[in-house]
Amino acid sequence: MLSYAQRDITSHFENLAIGAGAGMVKSTPAVVRAGWVLDLFAANPSRSFTLTEISERIDVNRSPLLAVLHALVDTGLLGPPRSSSDL
Repeated sequence: MLSYAQRDITSHFENLAIGAGAGMVKSTPAVVRAGWVLDLFAANPSRSFTLTEISERIDVNRSPLLAVLHALVDTGLLGPPRSSSDL
């Protein structure tokens, strides 16, 4: 699990204001999750992960995580899975 990611990123964006008198900025959960996934793969460049492994490491349910992974692959930010069991 990436213990630093959830609290640090969320608190950073919740405290960031855009423009004078603007309300507080809310982070988009899918974008934050995508960042956690990219951090995980960047920290382990030669490793493949299963959906369950990623889910457990970043503490995100598999269903929303799968949508994020598809988006990262579709945009070319992550390569396609090496096998049917890897992501």
